[in-house]
Amino acid sequence: MIRILHGDDSYSRTRALARILAELSVGDADVSRYDAGVAIDALVFALQTTPFLASRRIVIVDGLLTRAQPRRDGARRGRGGGRRGGAVPFWTALADAAPTLPPSTELILIDDGADRDNPLKEALTPPAQVTEFRPLRGRDLQGWLTAHAREAGVRLLPETERLLIELCGSNLWALAGEVEKLHLYLGDERPATAADVRALASSVREESVFSLVDAVIEGRNRDALRLLQLLRIEGAGPGYIITMVARQCRLLILARELSAGGLGQQEIGRRIGVTNDFALSKVIQQSARSSLPWLEAAMARLLEADLALKRGEQSEDLAIELVVADLAQPA
Repeated sequence: MIRILHGDDSYSRTRALARILAELSVGDADVSRYDAGVAIDALVFALQTTPFLASRRIVIVDGLLTRAQPRRDGARRGRGGGRRGGAVPFWTALADAAPTLPPSTELILIDDGADRDNPLKEALTPPAQVTEFRPLRGRDLQGWLTAHAREAGVRLLPETERLLIELCGSNLWALAGEVEKLHLYLGDERPATAADVRALASSVREESVFSLVDAVIEGRNRDALRLLQLLRIEGAGPGYIITMVARQCRLLILARELSAGGLGQQEIGRRIGVTNDFALSKVIQQSARSSLPWLEAAMARLLEADLALKRGEQSEDLAIELVVADLAQPA
């Protein structure tokens, strides 16, 4: 069987993979995991090999759909990989082998993003079973937080839920972490209040900075300005915010260059100094979706804002609000 688990909600995607592996009885399975740089011939060989001392072979590949997506460098947020100049796609051997995989083989493709017209996804569907994990918004996000907190044994007041969502956005990893901290802090003595959240707010602010950076890079203007306001209320300086956005742009430029050189995700992470799996997958996804001209223009705009601050040409609030509003424009 072939399964494709993709989408920006990596928390739900990771949980779904864990459930699948549990259902497939991993204790009696031969499990292999590869990144996007895997040689396709080697991958096909692994898929067609009889499992050793096990009833099932499970092969998990991270990032292959992103690698297969054709680049569109003319757009503000281009894509990476795939067919170039009419050449035979690198993944052809995998698509050809898919219908004849042994019944004992399970192929699971994991990816952050896959366009509707992703050529590898189209080539594998059917027989592939495709599940997309989109970031939760609005009532869906609030419902998830309420249910997760209840499951963790934490009672949240409405004001607490609103504050957590304002600070962490749709990052379920961050929300789950904050719920866990509230559980350790309060136990089941009483409902968690907004004051409790603020008492544990050092890491929340850090998550908010990363959420702001993501919103800017991904062109979510409204989210970016909302998070900026929250960070300024919490005391985050404009120089720090500019530095964090510039750092991410630099990482995306480096990741694009290394990916174009044929390096796999883990090797890219080692070279750019990003070892956390969640952060690295975010860099790879955003680098594939952001065109080089846009990244270079963003770096120039950030430098301009930094100089304006240091020269006293603009107030802190105006300078940082203008640069965030300029950069966080929808594609």
